[in-house]
Amino acid sequence: MIRIGRLLAAFALTGCGTGAPAARPGDMAEPSHLSTRGTADAEPARAPAAAPAPLIRNPADACPDAPLPADAPSDAAALHALGQKKIMAGDGAYAMAVLRKASEMTPGDPAVMGDLATAYLQCHRLREAVATAEKAAAIAPADVALLSNLAQAYQMAGHVRLAIATLRKAVGIAPDDPALHSDLAVLLAAMKELDEAEAEARVAVRLDQTEVVSLVNLGSILHRKGRDTDAEMILRRAVAAAPGNASAHNQLGLVLAAQGKNGQAALEFKTALTIDPNHPTARENLEAVSKGLDITGPWNKQP
Repeated sequence: MIRIGRLLAAFALTGCGTGAPAARPGDMAEPSHLSTRGTADAEPARAPAAAPAPLIRNPADACPDAPLPADAPSDAAALHALGQKKIMAGDGAYAMAVLRKASEMTPGDPAVMGDLATAYLQCHRLREAVATAEKAAAIAPADVALLSNLAQAYQMAGHVRLAIATLRKAVGIAPDDPALHSDLAVLLAAMKELDEAEAEARVAVRLDQTEVVSLVNLGSILHRKGRDTDAEMILRRAVAAAPGNASAHNQLGLVLAAQGKNGQAALEFKTALTIDPNHPTARENLEAVSKGLDITGPWNKQP
């Protein structure tokens, strides 16, 4: 089963929305799991773009129902494998059709249901995604991948408290999984529970000290708490661990700007744009800092 995951803390910076913006491939280095993340309420000039994975579609492009393709295999296992392949290729409508058929042929198979939920998420059919992910997790309640995917579905549908509860359950089953702690930190930050968020983010970093998503999440949370010296140190570790990660450079630029280091901040935004020329937030941040505008965000005024 495909495990999705890895929320980026940009989701938490300006609140928790109920939808995800358009996918932008290449916003960050390839994580250990595929990712869904985002908020409809993010302010582009204030925070790094919430960076959904290429697998997740723009809400405006929700997939319609499609018939089972004529060339689809007749074997349930082959249908499941084909559905996974189509998810990875970004063809949510095709994946949805073949995985529905596979699920009909193997009712109660949580792996098939979990991947069908992912196909629904890919097509931004959130109600069906949540319902299917809930059924899969009910069949296999100790399956961490299913719980992680269910939390992602809840988050995308705007049910952040349910997502937090689901990730807490997953952490109880797999306490040494850094991705779970990191994603839990992001959602806690989204609910402004910043001390708990920092604690979870630090656990994630302790478990994997060079994993860039966990480092960026911790740095972003520290930035939100106004601890920019600590945030800079963590984000420099992130940039060193993954120099090709545009989001890490962009977030470091924001932290440097918050400390009045506009020249260094501009260099980080330029680096982010060199890595990802289509990164709209880095471009807006670069333009803003070049004009001497404030892009530090209201969280820096918090005690």
